Amino acid sequence: MNRSRKITPEEIKQIRNDSWKVLIGGISINFILGSFYSWGAYSIYLSSYLKAIDHNVTSDSVAIIFPLMNITMNSLIPFGEKIVAKSGLKSVVFYGVFLLSATFFVLSFITNYYLILAIYVLVVGPLYGILYLVPFSCSWKFFPLKSGEVNAILQAGYGVGSALFGFFSYLIVNYYNDYPKRTEYENGENRVYFEECVSYNIPTMLRFFSIAFAILGLFSIIFLRNYNDALLLSYQQYEMVKQKSIQQSPRTREKQKRMSPQQVCPTLKDGIKSKQFFQLLFFAIASSFFGYFAMAYYKTYGLIHYNNDQYQTLLGCVSFTFFGCSRYLWTKLISILEFKKSFYLILFTQAALILIFQYFGSNLIVYDISIFSLIFVQGGVFSWFSKFIPKVFGYKLTNQIFGLILIGFAISNLLMHSFILVSLQNGMINFQLVYILSISSLAVVAIMYKFFDENPEFI
Repeated sequence: MNRSRKITPEEIKQIRNDSWKVLIGGISINFILGSFYSWGAYSIYLSSYLKAIDHNVTSDSVAIIFPLMNITMNSLIPFGEKIVAKSGLKSVVFYGVFLLSATFFVLSFITNYYLILAIYVLVVGPLYGILYLVPFSCSWKFFPLKSGEVNAILQAGYGVGSALFGFFSYLIVNYYNDYPKRTEYENGENRVYFEECVSYNIPTMLRFFSIAFAILGLFSIIFLRNYNDALLLSYQQYEMVKQKSIQQSPRTREKQKRMSPQQVCPTLKDGIKSKQFFQLLFFAIASSFFGYFAMAYYKTYGLIHYNNDQYQTLLGCVSFTFFGCSRYLWTKLISILEFKKSFYLILFTQAALILIFQYFGSNLIVYDISIFSLIFVQGGVFSWFSKFIPKVFGYKLTNQIFGLILIGFAISNLLMHSFILVSLQNGMINFQLVYILSISSLAVVAIMYKFFDENPEFI
């Protein structure tokens, strides 16, 4: 067990100087991890590339890669901190980023759909998962009283990384903004594909990802710092004692008490066995059906109706930039409204956006605003869970519980994708059923949350 010790003024000064370097290193890692959501920007290129090689490949078969990869990523998130504790921060970052870079380089030479599926799901997803919490866990130790602000900054890096990799994928693969001219009738829909002159740039794009990962990984290793845990613990205690000396109003103290955990879940096993865990897992699944679907497939479905790749790419870039950069806003809003009001606000806003999308989505402006808003609100969903989980389970197991709850978002995406395929009626996708499922699930979550016990007793 790491024990704190008395910290010297020189050590305090050094830690504060290094704290910003650690934050920069964390942002660099999150630029890499943000590429995970650039899938929505380049999956249509990958579908077209594989379709040109094997006519049996469909956009739906390629689309299934993302939710499966998401599940394996989120399944490994709870173990990232343990691996760092055992192997060391810089070692995990070095080998994790190196393997991720090498994997994308290898992917650039593979043309078999099933092999690409296996690599994305069994290699890329887990590597993303292991690295996911590294920027947060190492930065929190240097900013013990500003975890919310640190989260917001790091999540901004995540969103910007997604936007940048999505935009560069467009520049590399479809620089001249060619339209997807090839149409195939699949699963009751006319699916569009790019011709070989565009899609055959996919290997170059994957190699760019590989090189970019290596450069950003090297940059992060330069800025990250390894510190003795006992020293950081002493620094955290010093900052907390200093904070307690600041006078707060009774109203502020009362709100902080309501937002803070009343007790701590002793072990991860106890947390998983609790009914609150399964309720929150269901909340994550049911509150993200349409929002997560919009994040993953906004371009695949958008190009069917609005045949302009550049336009769809820019829509995704703007949406994901705000998706990441809005976390601080959501964190502040949740702190002001507290958990109950903020959660109902998020659920109601999603339902309203789905209805608007359902009845007016054929209008280009409404479509753009709806996609942007759905992705923006999905950022609020993530922010709410990241703040609410410590309230229920305590701070000790926050990262591990949150990692497991994130699996719910991946399951949500997989279920929605599967539901769309099985909702075919007379060869056509019945999106009315999709809208009904999405709104009904939000209503169920709203009702269930009314009876949710925020202060469980762990035995």
